[in-house]
Amino acid sequence: MKDATPRARLLLSALLLTLSMTGRQAVAQTTPDATPKHHEIRILIDVSGSMKVNDPENLRQPALRLISTVIPDGYRAGVWTFGEFVNMLIPPEPINAGWRTRVAEASQQIASHGLFTNIPAALDDASWDWLKPPTAEVERSLILLTDGLVDIDRDVTVNRKARDKLLNSTLPGLEKGGVKVYGIALSENADIALLQQLAERTHGSFEQIQNAEQLERVFFRMFERATQPATVPLSADNEFDIDHSITELTLLVFREARAPDTEVIQPDTRVLNKDTRRDPNVSWHHESRYDLVTIRAPLAGHWRINAPVNEDNRAMVVTDLQLLATQPPPHLLEGDPLTVSIMLADRGQAITRKDFLRFVKVNVTQDNGKGRPERWRVSDDGRNSDAQAGDGIYTLTVNKALPGGQHQLVINAEGKTFRRERRYTITVHNAPALAQLTPTDSSAHSSPSLVITPITDLIDPASMKVSVLLKNAKGEERLEPIASNQEWRLDLGERLEQAEYTALIDISGKRPNGKAVAATLPAMKLARTARKTAAAVANPTAAAPATKAAQHPAAKNSNTAHQTKGTPRSRLPLFWIEVAAFNILLALALYFGYRRWKGVFAAKKKPWDDLDHDESESTQPTDADKKSDA
Repeated sequence: MKDATPRARLLLSALLLTLSMTGRQAVAQTTPDATPKHHEIRILIDVSGSMKVNDPENLRQPALRLISTVIPDGYRAGVWTFGEFVNMLIPPEPINAGWRTRVAEASQQIASHGLFTNIPAALDDASWDWLKPPTAEVERSLILLTDGLVDIDRDVTVNRKARDKLLNSTLPGLEKGGVKVYGIALSENADIALLQQLAERTHGSFEQIQNAEQLERVFFRMFERATQPATVPLSADNEFDIDHSITELTLLVFREARAPDTEVIQPDTRVLNKDTRRDPNVSWHHESRYDLVTIRAPLAGHWRINAPVNEDNRAMVVTDLQLLATQPPPHLLEGDPLTVSIMLADRGQAITRKDFLRFVKVNVTQDNGKGRPERWRVSDDGRNSDAQAGDGIYTLTVNKALPGGQHQLVINAEGKTFRRERRYTITVHNAPALAQLTPTDSSAHSSPSLVITPITDLIDPASMKVSVLLKNAKGEERLEPIASNQEWRLDLGERLEQAEYTALIDISGKRPNGKAVAATLPAMKLARTARKTAAAVANPTAAAPATKAAQHPAAKNSNTAHQTKGTPRSRLPLFWIEVAAFNILLALALYFGYRRWKGVFAAKKKPWDDLDHDESESTQPTDADKKSDA
């Protein structure tokens, strides 16, 4: 009994210490992080043959040039391309003018000549040195663009094993390394379920686009979500204000085809355009769909852009006076409250001067593109959801249930002489999981599967249970999907060959905070559709490089030299390649036989000199060529 009191004191001390640590953690989570971030960005671009159909104008090139230009100096970034092989186009290096020049030159190599879509190898190669968690000031982001499935071999079993390994090994490694994946699907044929899971589990983001004309915009949106650049708000008339604290201004102006040239009007009424050459403080990068203008030491005052208004236009700035906010959750369940804390900082330190803050107005706007945007005025007055008056932190809690869908959250701060803006994307779900109808493999006759993946911010995957009710005119049946790799898959087999179904998917489990959750996903119409597989759309693109290589036997490292390890998604292209090769060899044999019969043993002209071929395409480096160069 004598030891009871000291033991009790020890336990009480430990409890108080734990509570104090927990309290500090809670405070840290509700206070904007003013620590300057060092961003490391890696960009992976699909160059498989099907891209010749999904990106016929090769808009991946200007999209890469755009993102390489907007990434600030001092960040580190690298670029990889992948098809059958993976090529490190630009190694990860600190960004400067020389790096951007190398990216602009290397972007010309992006084509559509790969025979496969080796997503696992691309992720492994690009993240090999990201195995350990980063320090607190480092943010790691990986932007992945693809239009296909995991497709590394003609054997479906090999592809499935590669996909499983990606989910079982590569993805946990990315999570451990603090890597956020930003996935872009440039086709309905992409493995949407896989890309969504990569984004959800790493707290990144995912978008599916229907055509390549959206590439430049979606690349920028992914960059913006990953790095949260400082911006000033653009008015409805493309006007904005620059204050004396801003040392650099970068304008991104999207334009339509055949639109008049973009102009920028300074406060002194001087007009800048793409032909502005002599000013050393102005850099103007012009592409067919956008202009990117960087102005060093911009004049303070009122600016105007003479160009069509576009919601993706931005005015990004370098400044010591920053608007900071806590990162809103990327996913919410309908009915969840939304809390965001906001502050202004000077050189990374929170501004608490009352004589400064008394003139500051902070507003938060929420817009889901459907109806009138919601707007809230936020005050640092200790009322409502604001914790403490006069501490320089403005807190907003939205208890009103936000409707389902994607929302843009825009934070604006305005003082007497400055304006700042910050943007976030939030998706509100009616259930804590996503469902997709996806092919079992990449073959043209693949039976579709229903794939359900948890949104890990909204439900604990270990607790999740899934039940599917399939209904049609003949009746209904309840099925239990098979769980594997944190996804629930239901192979529909031949069902969709015979009838259309409606799927009702019930989800239950526990939230990450331990609370129970149960919901039903919106009813899904299931019908087999004509799927544009690479076997159907990429035959000409796969065959063309192979034919060229046959005309140039010196290219020993071409994809055709590796066709024994795998074929395209259909055997038909190989048949025509073999026929073409046989005809060429037969023609050569007949020619030399004829010359020998005529007694001529040394031809003055080689027989393939007169073959009509496209030099620009025949000399295009293949995946293997680039791998060896790297």
